[in-house]
Amino acid sequence: MKAQTAIIILVIAIIIGVGIRKYPSYLPSYVTNILEITRLKNRFSSTQTTFDYDLIIVGSGLAGLTSAFEANKLFNGQKKILVLEKMPKFGGNSAKATSGINMLDTPLQAKEGVKDSFDLFYKDTMKSGKNLSQPKLVSTVVNDSHYLFDFFTKEIGSDISKLGLLGGHSVPRTHRPTKATIGYHLVDTVHKKIKDIKSIKIIYNATVCELLTNEKKTKITGIKYYLNENSKNVLTLSTKGVILASGGFGHDFDSEDSLLKEFVPDKMKFPTTNGKQTQGIGVKIARKIGIGLTDMTQVQIHPTGFVNLNDRYQKNKILAPELLRGVGGILINQKGQRFCNELGTRDYVSQKIIENCEMAKSNTITQYESFMLINQKAIDVYGGKVDFYIQKGYLRKYENFKVFAEKMNISKYYDNLIQTLKEYNESADNKKDKFGKKVFPQKFDLNDYIYAGIITPSIHYCMGGVTMNSNAQLIKTDGKVMNGLFGAGEVTGGVHGGNRLGGNSLMECGVYGRRAARSAVEYINTFDS
Repeated sequence: MKAQTAIIILVIAIIIGVGIRKYPSYLPSYVTNILEITRLKNRFSSTQTTFDYDLIIVGSGLAGLTSAFEANKLFNGQKKILVLEKMPKFGGNSAKATSGINMLDTPLQAKEGVKDSFDLFYKDTMKSGKNLSQPKLVSTVVNDSHYLFDFFTKEIGSDISKLGLLGGHSVPRTHRPTKATIGYHLVDTVHKKIKDIKSIKIIYNATVCELLTNEKKTKITGIKYYLNENSKNVLTLSTKGVILASGGFGHDFDSEDSLLKEFVPDKMKFPTTNGKQTQGIGVKIARKIGIGLTDMTQVQIHPTGFVNLNDRYQKNKILAPELLRGVGGILINQKGQRFCNELGTRDYVSQKIIENCEMAKSNTITQYESFMLINQKAIDVYGGKVDFYIQKGYLRKYENFKVFAEKMNISKYYDNLIQTLKEYNESADNKKDKFGKKVFPQKFDLNDYIYAGIITPSIHYCMGGVTMNSNAQLIKTDGKVMNGLFGAGEVTGGVHGGNRLGGNSLMECGVYGRRAARSAVEYINTFDS
């Protein structure tokens, strides 16, 4: 009997020592249970020396993919990186971005004679954010935006060849490609750079459900996730560091722990431009381990979500690019009147639509509707795929303004419409109107054909999220850093304050995606040493 016990003890010692996962069948069940508990305990102990992955990144939008590229570069391809993506395809909401990415002091600005500065860009961002933004986070993102041009054009190979002016900006600083839409183009080019790198693995249809820490909750030790087709089979991975790049909560309507319901219940009936995956997973799992939250009541309503004329009251809208107004599109109400500076900040334009336009007759959705008018000259400058919007029922081409008024059932206000357009052309000549608009990209030919669509304010972006510092480290509610946990993109809060400037989202993804990678690499290298 003593000999048998000695043999079992010896086998246990060998198994623990070499880390065998499949235990010999001749061992009693109580022994194998002890072995498994010991293995799991060792796996996440403070002296752990082997990990499933060196770095795990949650999300494959621009912030996540940029983090993966930058981290792999700094690791010289010598560490294992895993990207977990909830959807079947990379890109997230970044892929939907259409207007551009803001950058400071670029060759395009110099070429076009644009006089921009750090102070001007910083002031525009703080003003748009209603001075609720954290100054250090803003100064960092504005300063580092200068380096994004070379990063994307030279290291990634992206096409950034056009420059535009969006609402709330003092000068043109919003960059985009010549033909493609900016969001998809950026995520696509970064993805192509990393998809064949052996040290980077991407798992799709994977939902992260928990962050794991040591007992003192001072550092990250792993994550739990499941594949979407089998949510009951929760898998555990150990890691030295995690970057959360999982996006916001702009489609979190129906979950039991809905963040929209908790923080902005008055916006629950608004439509949204966000994908269905945007349910605040990263915010929720970080919150559970003590990470602080900031600005959670600050949810941006974008003024121009396209209303599909073939399916008017659908909850999900696609964005009518801000650039359509930037190149000359104007907004009118059901009485044929303008009511705002179309190049004002998003919160301003949204509020003016709510105050001056009619709400659609629906019990299921809050939908204030305005008409957007845009002529061929503006379309040519825009350079986007307008045929797509026409084909999908978002924009329609009308022979003239009279036909437009008839089709939109505002014929009795046709005279108002014509007077509005005449006044707009006069204001363009004077470079100023009663709404404070000073930039008039196009004038309207009253006898020419016109493109028109219906737009409505829609939930677009969550300025609030997890608390971070300028090194993209996530901060606990006690003010201390959670070692090994970093964030980038919409999952974080503090950059945009009360209202985000158009083009600042992709910029933030690029800047803080790279910063999160650098901080993670520094931490992991220190961890290893």
